[in-house]
Amino acid sequence: MIVLENSISRRSTIALGVAWMAATIVGCKAEPEGAHITGSVTLDGAPIPQATIVFRPTGQLTGASTEAQVTDGKFDVRQASGVLGVHRVEIYAHRPLANPPPTPPGPLPPGQQPPATTQQYLPEQYNRQSRLSFSVEPGENVANFELSSRR
Repeated sequence: MIVLENSISRRSTIALGVAWMAATIVGCKAEPEGAHITGSVTLDGAPIPQATIVFRPTGQLTGASTEAQVTDGKFDVRQASGVLGVHRVEIYAHRPLANPPPTPPGPLPPGQQPPATTQQYLPEQYNRQSRLSFSVEPGENVANFELSSRR
């Protein structure tokens, strides 16, 4: 009789454990769905050859920014963080200086940077003082930005 009680008690404990694990799995929240953003960036109607595009959460949104490289006016970025909603968009494009300053010979003193050889050529309204925005939704998104060099 004692052996039978231990066997029933063991089966009950196992059944209870399995039921608890099933309830835990069913009750768990799914990971937030990410977003896939593709699109284009043009300046005065022409594709931007090389740039960086950044999607920064705004307002009440918290989370990491998402960035991608723009090549021949196209970009493709996956946002796995699940930060959905309105994002501020910043676009940075650099080109070589026509007359870059000469690089001083030898090592630079501590804390000194080499002279810049490129310049940011997009107006600040598209990057540091961006007024661009885009609402990132779950799944597939298309974001096209037609920029103008005129301020």
